[in-house]
Amino acid sequence: MDKPSRTVRCGDVLAFPQGTSWLAVRVEALGVRRGPAPEARMLYSLLDNE
Repeated sequence: MDKPSRTVRCGDVLAFPQGTSWLAVRVEALGVRRGPAPEARMLYSLLDNE
């Protein structure tokens, strides 16, 4: 596990606790501006719980 202030890069996998389970996403691209939700959803992909 890296330190909390590490810069996020394309290809990184992030995991977030969601109650009793975890949500994992892979960073596909980095946004250049803060945009609408549909645009933000294109920057990551959800990973299966395997």
